[in-house]
Amino acid sequence: MTEIWEMSAAELLRGYLDGGLSPVDAVDACFGRIESLNDRLGAFTVVTAERARAEALERTTELAAGDLRGPLHGIPIAVKELFDLAGVETTYGSDVFCGHIPERDAFAVAALRKAGAIVLGLTRTHEFAWGITTVHETRGAARNPYATDRIAGGSSGGSAVAVATGMAPLALGSDTGGSIRIPAALCGITGIKPSFGSIDTSGVCPLAPTLDHIGTLARTVEDAAEALSLISDIRVPQWRDDLLDVTVVCAPDLHVVGPQSDHLTVFGDALAVIEDLGATLEERGYSGAETIYSVYSTLQGHEAYEAHTDLLGTFPNRIADYSTAARGNLEIASEISDADFIEAVAERLRIRERFHALLRDADVLVTLVAGGPPSTVARPDTGTLEGADISFRNLVLPYTVPQDMTGFPAVAVRAGTDDLGIPVGIQFTALQGRDDLAMIAARAFQRAVPSGWPSIH
Repeated sequence: MTEIWEMSAAELLRGYLDGGLSPVDAVDACFGRIESLNDRLGAFTVVTAERARAEALERTTELAAGDLRGPLHGIPIAVKELFDLAGVETTYGSDVFCGHIPERDAFAVAALRKAGAIVLGLTRTHEFAWGITTVHETRGAARNPYATDRIAGGSSGGSAVAVATGMAPLALGSDTGGSIRIPAALCGITGIKPSFGSIDTSGVCPLAPTLDHIGTLARTVEDAAEALSLISDIRVPQWRDDLLDVTVVCAPDLHVVGPQSDHLTVFGDALAVIEDLGATLEERGYSGAETIYSVYSTLQGHEAYEAHTDLLGTFPNRIADYSTAARGNLEIASEISDADFIEAVAERLRIRERFHALLRDADVLVTLVAGGPPSTVARPDTGTLEGADISFRNLVLPYTVPQDMTGFPAVAVRAGTDDLGIPVGIQFTALQGRDDLAMIAARAFQRAVPSGWPSIH
């Protein structure tokens, strides 16, 4: 028998309409999982239980009267602590903002609540979303539910853990260099980074404004797409179970670091599934992939430094509240010259042109999300590739930053499991504005490759 916490948002809503379930049941089930697992996994930093239970009772009463607020009526959701939540301390993962209580919800939060969603609380983020480990020297870490000594990825690590373990069926996240797709892949769920500019970012702490994207995390592509449609103009596509007449590009040149042999095996198996679904698979070359990450680092670092310089100009004493890692990020970013930034902007345009060429006369690109396994919580910045130490950023970000630099939509889904028993994810990327193609391909693949649940209880 399926437990309530195992149900997708779509299944919960069907249960409400059939009369077999209520929003109170769903919220209670989610809080049961939070109470059992959160101390060990660190998904939530703030739990708004009293408010959520009151809203669940209200949604249940409305259902009985035949009154639905929208497609997420009574659906519990988790919100990354980078999004303002009215009346609730929202720190953006940093001691700098301790005591900060927003007066209004972020746009995306407000839109989902208008559609009937119930916010369970705020999930752990890497400090200011400036990192991909979701580990903080004093605030703790979001731990991978498949191996609790390892990271969940980031910066939307808490949201991914919450969804992967049934603490919530849906979550909001943000993605500047892979921060939705990385934890989604490492935790074995779905993460959608839509086309750039699709969603109003008001009420979300900025990292690098020309790279920042808002997106959704869920256990199914359908749920993530439904939530996305409620905060953007991106419509849920007409789903199909095959990829007939779909051209999928594979570009091994983009796998610039690694991948580790077990990840490469999973990727090969994924390509076979894609062909079995009826797609035409084409291998194409890409020149200059090894420079993409360095260009991204210049862009992201310069923009983030500008934002934090403005903050510190107003509150100079707050530098003491930055973590050691965040101060290190600022120091590195301060060395980026205006000339370097201008050249990176120009190179970004050239990279975008190359990706347009890569996808010419094709529908989607498929790549891995990471070149190796997640790092350990004890040494979060150090990954491993075939047993040898490597910067975790260098192992992952070259796979995920192209989509943020181009603004192209990408959907990450689980493709298999590595030799450690940890999920391995792939991502489907389409041209900007063709989010439907990426979602259709990811959904067809997901239905062909069952994902399962972590064994932690």
